[in-house]
Amino acid sequence: MKPSVRSSIGLGILYWLTQIASLLIVFPAFFIYGYVTKQPVDFEQAMPMLVTTMVSYVFLIAFLLYKGHLRTWSFYRWPGTYTIVLSLLALTGLIVVLDGLYSFLKFIPDIMKQEFDQLMSSGAGIAVICLFGPFIEELLFRGSIQKLLLKDHSPMKAILITALIFGVIHINPAQVVNAFFLGLLLGWLFYRTGSLWPSICAHILNNSLSVLLSKALPETENLKDVLSPWVYIFVFTASAILFIVCIYLIWATTRQAKNLPVQPQPTEAEEATLTPADTTAETTAHITEEKGREEDEEKVLTNETDK
Repeated sequence: MKPSVRSSIGLGILYWLTQIASLLIVFPAFFIYGYVTKQPVDFEQAMPMLVTTMVSYVFLIAFLLYKGHLRTWSFYRWPGTYTIVLSLLALTGLIVVLDGLYSFLKFIPDIMKQEFDQLMSSGAGIAVICLFGPFIEELLFRGSIQKLLLKDHSPMKAILITALIFGVIHINPAQVVNAFFLGLLLGWLFYRTGSLWPSICAHILNNSLSVLLSKALPETENLKDVLSPWVYIFVFTASAILFIVCIYLIWATTRQAKNLPVQPQPTEAEEATLTPADTTAETTAHITEEKGREEDEEKVLTNETDK
């Protein structure tokens, strides 16, 4: 297993370790508060879960900053409104297609429903689900994990592995499949544009639509439940076409991002002549080059700030 894969899996595990650490800190603190004030805290309400989630995000971002995973400043550039709109439309089409897939997977249990219902019972909880959660997760999965994997894997492998980690890390069986396919789209958007904003905006839209539908149609699991068969077939087909068209337009109007540490892939003829030592040397040189580029970006940003 390559070092980048081990590091990526480690970051994925870290996501849940911060959740557990926050739980061990926040819940006893609420219990002590209730004991001291003689006002027991209802742990089935949104506040304990909300505070736990926010504390875990603070731990996670602090670690990523400490390790230097978020120093590639060009990841935060705005790619253009046109690209963002296409990304949101592609996500909308994908949601409907995945809804059709999920209609055949109703037997999969939703073990996190109670926790999500707790968060959605307050405005702050909805903000965490729709805004803070997507932003933090994109910094971790696309801005850190996928960036690591791109150093010594092909873009396809890097996107696939990141999506797998993204899906598994959700733990909830009802979310794993959708999260995997969503991760493929978000990873491709990040790779294609070199910016985190398309994946962040698409992730925000995905979670927001999920909350909106849960609030508006609490008893509905799929579009099939509210649309007639012919209308559903039309909506499904139109959404699939919308997704394909938007992906093509994004591909046609963007170039492979230059700010990503993509490992050049040798041809078959070159691969046959490469020795393990050659491969190691190339990878080391590429990583050194990437570190130098990140340091240059940081120097430029520092100079601009000083001015």
